[in-house]
Amino acid sequence: MIKLFTLFVCFYFAAVGNICYAQVAINTTGSQPDASSQLDVSSSNKGILIPRMTTAGRNTITSPALGLLVFDTDKGTFMFYDGSKWKALAFSDEDKAAAQSRNVDDPAPNAAFGSRVAISGNYAVIGAPRYATGGLTNAGAAYVFFKGPSGWKQQAKLQAWDAAASDYFGGAVAISGDYIAVGAAPKSLGGNSAQGKVYLYKRNGDSWDNDSSVTKAGGAAFEDFGWSVSLSASGSAGPALLVGVPYSDVAGTDKGEVQAFTRGASGWAFTQSIVPGDLAASDYFGAAISMYGDYAVAGATGQDNTTFSYQDAGAVYIFVFGGGVWNLQQKISGSTAKGQFGFAISIYDDKLAVGAPWATTYNNTSSSVYLYKRTGANWANTGYLFVYNFEIVPGAGQINANGASTSISIANLTFGMSVALDGNTLLVGASGGIEYPNGGSSYYSDAQGSVYLYKNFSGDTYTRTQIIKSDYPAIGDLFGMSVGLSDGKYIISNSHAIVNGNVNAGAVYFGAVTQ
Repeated sequence: MIKLFTLFVCFYFAAVGNICYAQVAINTTGSQPDASSQLDVSSSNKGILIPRMTTAGRNTITSPALGLLVFDTDKGTFMFYDGSKWKALAFSDEDKAAAQSRNVDDPAPNAAFGSRVAISGNYAVIGAPRYATGGLTNAGAAYVFFKGPSGWKQQAKLQAWDAAASDYFGGAVAISGDYIAVGAAPKSLGGNSAQGKVYLYKRNGDSWDNDSSVTKAGGAAFEDFGWSVSLSASGSAGPALLVGVPYSDVAGTDKGEVQAFTRGASGWAFTQSIVPGDLAASDYFGAAISMYGDYAVAGATGQDNTTFSYQDAGAVYIFVFGGGVWNLQQKISGSTAKGQFGFAISIYDDKLAVGAPWATTYNNTSSSVYLYKRTGANWANTGYLFVYNFEIVPGAGQINANGASTSISIANLTFGMSVALDGNTLLVGASGGIEYPNGGSSYYSDAQGSVYLYKNFSGDTYTRTQIIKSDYPAIGDLFGMSVGLSDGKYIISNSHAIVNGNVNAGAVYFGAVTQ
């Protein structure tokens, strides 16, 4: 064993002249360190502390060396540099493992890859609705990723076989089992602008083949068929598809509609038009949809709560499949004016999560995520999730999404912009804004975006266990604008990420949680 003085001298000369090459042992039982070790430390009641720092501090390290190791206090894990990017060391407790960023093989500026995401088991589909191809601006694309032994990798790139400019193909995506649905709500058909179309794909081994496409019979211009889509391959109807048509005029101006399809031996066939009898103008029923087996939930984000005179409070309608049709089981109304309850929806088994991302914006005593549980045919509220919906952004000298410089500011989190349920886990996105994937207006704040992970350990109470952030956060990233969760695996959108110098090319983050 050598004295600490000797260790200090050795380190000193190594620093100033690289002239000390001896192995170093501290408190080892023998006089020499292990032959395979340059530094051998032994203790029965003490450990080794390596540098501890925040994610932001780690990202300020200039030209990190291959294998550089630090402990990230934000992520609660050791991070090492693999020569090109920081990676988390693997843990059996994957709650502590950092999400891994992924982008496409052909990143393109302003493609907005990740605007919409969906995941089913080891497969994920990601929309890039602003992708330009063959000179067709905003034609759009969707990418399929597969999780194999080496992690998540791109497996396929999907594009419409009749692509046109401003289709925004990928503005809505869904996956269940071997089926994928991709919406192109602004697509023009027969001279009708934005009538909309949905494309279906079926997996054949490692490839995804064109299965069909569906449109609304008798559709009209500006109905946006395909604004939202949801698939269920496990229901009693067989593979089922629901398509949101929030600007449908079938029952009045922009009341909205949901169209149902099933896949039989001869392909996908229309089965039902779902239009609740109490819809009013500008309710936008079908703006969001979620399915699980024989249950489905559709949001009417613009519906007023007439009982309390809450304008744009929003509502959700819950349906159950039986007798060959979808039957209304229950309606739940929002309780905050302008909250847009039903903007984000996720149903899993007997649990339901509903996001109202602007509830806290307009009423800081309101919650932004509402939780429900089904007993028999009744869905009862079991809890609320609330995060103070603004954050201080110390962004002096930064540039915001509108190109203007900013100093310390207050940023809107839009907690509840996205939600995803699976097992006892819930993800809630707080992207700080939205860029509508089907074109149209956008909203940004100076927030960088976060995703909150909750777990239900017992009963009906969800406890926050983690806050997930981008490794390289920037103002207007829209991190968490869309999230997906399946079999303990999650996907998070980061649609404004800069990739290889391509502004707003977009990326996604994959991660895992224990159940």
